[in-house]
Order: sequence, then structure tokens, then C-alpha cells
Amino acid sequence: MPTSAEFWALAEVRLEDAEGLLGIKRWACAFYVAGYAVTLEKEFGTARGANPALDNHWQLVTGWKETSRYQRRSQQEAEALVQAINHDPDGVMKWIRGRW
Repeated sequence: MPTSAEFWALAEVRLEDAEGLLGIKRWACAFYVAGYAVTLEKEFGTARGANPALDNHWQLVTGWKETSRYQRRSQQEAEALVQAINHDPDGVMKWIRGRW
């Protein structure tokens, strides 16, 4: 298990990779790589509290699976996942970072 600092460094790199892939219209790849930015989120899921925007983002992120590499994804799906992870102030990564 990575340390907190190692996790955040790797997570930021994966999110930057996903954003770069969006920029070159590689939707499925962006969707797949973005999911790796928050692979630990399931451990935090029960402690979220009542925030409808975060809950919407959370639902989208928890739908990501490693097997998504075998699926085609649209621009809308890829952008929505990256936004759910990276949104300020209600993104999943921001929420996790505030607690770990």
C-alpha cells in the first residue's frame, strides 16, 4: 500500500494523463486512466456524509472498473468521469484528499 504522499503523487499523474488523453480525443483511454486516479475511493465511501453533488460524482466514479479498458467510451462519458474526480469543490479526489 503506498503512503499518502505516494498515493497523491501517483493519483495526480494519472489525472493529468487522463486530461491529456481528453485533449487528443482518446475518450476510452481517458476514461480508463482517470479511474486509476481514485482506486482507493471505495475505502472511503461510507464516510461521505450528505452532499448531493459529491454523491452524484461518487456514483459515477464507483461505476468505473478496471475492465473498462475493453469498452469504448464517448467523449461525454470520459469528460464526466474526469470532472467527477477533479471537480472543485465537490470532486471525489478533493473529498478524499481532505480526509487522508
